Amino acid sequence: MWLAVDAEGPGARAWSLDGGGPVAGASLHAGAEGLVIDGGAKAYDIALPSPLSALIRSDTANGLQTLQVARPAGLARLVGGSRLARNPAQDANPRPWHACLCRGDGQTLWAYGAEGQLRRLSVQPVAQVLQEHLRSLAAEDGDDDLGFERGLSLTEAERDPEADLAQVIDEARSGRLKGEAVGANLAGVLIGHDATKGIRLGRPGQPVAVIGEGLLAQRYAIALGRFGVAVRRIDPVRALVAGAAFFAQRE
Repeated sequence: MWLAVDAEGPGARAWSLDGGGPVAGASLHAGAEGLVIDGGAKAYDIALPSPLSALIRSDTANGLQTLQVARPAGLARLVGGSRLARNPAQDANPRPWHACLCRGDGQTLWAYGAEGQLRRLSVQPVAQVLQEHLRSLAAEDGDDDLGFERGLSLTEAERDPEADLAQVIDEARSGRLKGEAVGANLAGVLIGHDATKGIRLGRPGQPVAVIGEGLLAQRYAIALGRFGVAVRRIDPVRALVAGAAFFAQRE
């Protein structure tokens, strides 16, 4: 039995690649033949473009085969999410793929792959920057659809992102924006500009797999739809397992 291991954060979580469900941390190695670890401290940096088969390093410890997925944490999810968003019949003739991962630590990863290679990658701390602005303004964030849509609309003029942020910050300090509207407007600006850059990593009109759960992933899906991009929402655990299975099969 192979396990897909998410080592991002303070602990490790694992899921069986045979569909057996989650495996408790204390029994992580119990009955396992191998582990595919995404996000561990021993992960290594990658050069682009890079063949997908080159994104892992193998290691044998105590008779257990270990495949360490390269940095950044979440790469297995990006690959798995893109595969889940495809028609399985396409696997024999791989097509370009484009994916966006909304991580739990506030970072957003974009990736574009073609011809069996990871060609472009972007990592942006969008949610982290949003929280920094909220702290400086002593403001709030919330599921304010109108505020988020207004923030997105500011980005359509394709001005400098700092100018759009400055406009929202000035409105918040003057009292014209209050409560959750402050965070929603800021999120619209930050996500709108990041989504614009992320779209450009791929091909015009190409669908994007958005991997994540919660408000951040929901907002990215809304932004991409607003910009005319087809979106497929993918559960992050399903993406991790699918990506880990892909790397285990490649070894």
